[in-house]
Amino acid sequence: MKSTQLQTDLWRQAWFLELSSNSKLLFLYLISNYHTNVLSLSKYSIRELEFELNLTSDIIFKCLDELKEQVVVSFNLERTVVWIWVVNALKNSLGYKSKLTMKNVKGILADENIPDNIRKAVLEAYSNFLPEVDFVNTIPLSKREIIVIRDGFKCCYCSRPFDSIKEIHIDHIIPKSRGGSDTYENLVSSCSRCNLEKLDLMPDDIEKRPTNRFYSKSDAIKDLKKPDVFKKYRALFMKN
Repeated sequence: MKSTQLQTDLWRQAWFLELSSNSKLLFLYLISNYHTNVLSLSKYSIRELEFELNLTSDIIFKCLDELKEQVVVSFNLERTVVWIWVVNALKNSLGYKSKLTMKNVKGILADENIPDNIRKAVLEAYSNFLPEVDFVNTIPLSKREIIVIRDGFKCCYCSRPFDSIKEIHIDHIIPKSRGGSDTYENLVSSCSRCNLEKLDLMPDDIEKRPTNRFYSKSDAIKDLKKPDVFKKYRALFMKN
């Protein structure tokens, strides 16, 4: 039987007292229902929430909007199923930094069905407490991130390091307009200036020719386990 620690001081917190009665009910349900876990991260059907809370779907959506500072949500396309993570539920419990608790967090994040926006939010919140290797294994890397990791977090044309994700462009070595593919071998990271200068030019038409190699998500995960690489990834993709 699962157990969770309820936040008994909720009724003294101003943000909670200011919620509508329905939002209070929903929040208490999220941290205490039989689906929940140490993270208060679970998937719910809207019909189930309607039945158990005796609220309409419109009211539930309104409550989730009112709770937007306290929860991270992700709906399916039909808005009939929702993943909900109560952001500070774990941090408000005793012993949340313990190895056993972080092991449980790792186990929860092993579920591949967890939406990327929620997974990343959890990782950002608990990255300092999760073992680094275990933490890396749970990161849902995008194709863009994989390419930037492979290319050393810098522009492949001018070698200038990226200081912000806003500076990153993904360029086709052989332009799409000339038959270039979207494979890793034909994609490189580029700064905005070099990307603009290259436009639809072929590799032989430019002075700065990028070198490239086959790369995959497993390669990126392997590289991220190197402390210096992980430090650069966190600074670029998790702090902007």
